[in-house]
Amino acid sequence: DDRYLVICDEQTGLPMRILNVEDLENPFEVASYTASTESLVHNPYVLGDVLFVSHNGLGLRVLDIADPALPVEVAYHDTYPDGDSGSHGLWSACPFSTSGKIIGGNREDGIYIWTFNDTKAGRIYGTVKDSITGEVLYDAEVMLQPLDTILDIHLVESIFKYGTLAMEDLELSVTLAGYQPKSISFDMVEADSLWVEILLVPEGWVAANEPEMKEMVIAPNPTDGEVQVDLSQVEQVEYVVLFNIWGQEVYRVACKACDSVSLSLKDLPKGSYYVHVIGQGREIGLGWVLGL
Repeated sequence: DDRYLVICDEQTGLPMRILNVEDLENPFEVASYTASTESLVHNPYVLGDVLFVSHNGLGLRVLDIADPALPVEVAYHDTYPDGDSGSHGLWSACPFSTSGKIIGGNREDGIYIWTFNDTKAGRIYGTVKDSITGEVLYDAEVMLQPLDTILDIHLVESIFKYGTLAMEDLELSVTLAGYQPKSISFDMVEADSLWVEILLVPEGWVAANEPEMKEMVIAPNPTDGEVQVDLSQVEQVEYVVLFNIWGQEVYRVACKACDSVSLSLKDLPKGSYYVHVIGQGREIGLGWVLGL
């Protein structure tokens, strides 16, 4: 859509980079990727929300870039299993054939022809806040198990994020000195975008029973236009309110006895937005959407 540029420096150890180029006078990097720092990344091709990128020594890598700022590897084929470095293996792999097949040229043994099964990544986004003040706790350690992966909280967007293939029995464990630890369990579903708000209770305080937050499906997500918020599992809805990452209300939609509501992000700045569902005199649903 002419808003993002994928580039490779074609030097061993340097990653592929994804740049936002909406303002040609001020491009900036939103993500980077390499399958190995020992390999040379080159010849990326974008087809819809999928990125096909070749590696010397590591073959073809396929990335889901539905969120360009969070690319996720969803498929690969190593065409040179004898090592990651050097001028070996896949020269290029083009996905633009009319048959839908990916055509690759390998230095050692010639042509490769692949099909891609359109596997999609799942993503989780979230924030960690003080349960009393509502302030974002940037120093909290967010550990994703059983992957032993620490998720950093972004200083500008105030969120952590992670993408992976579909997986069951994942757990986020959150700790911070001076606060009671907290864990949540979830399954990662293909093509899903999950949002969690984790409230840490200060030590010495007693955690009140948190009101149940109903699950809402928000799709498509990410989007550059309108999203539909599914309210079929939420009772006594009064309003659906959209907030930016600074906690400022963007707009609200009255919604009584409705199963869904449409929110438009078309004319809003690109970035993250929170969806709050208000009813019964309190917040009864919470979600998140990424505007592209």
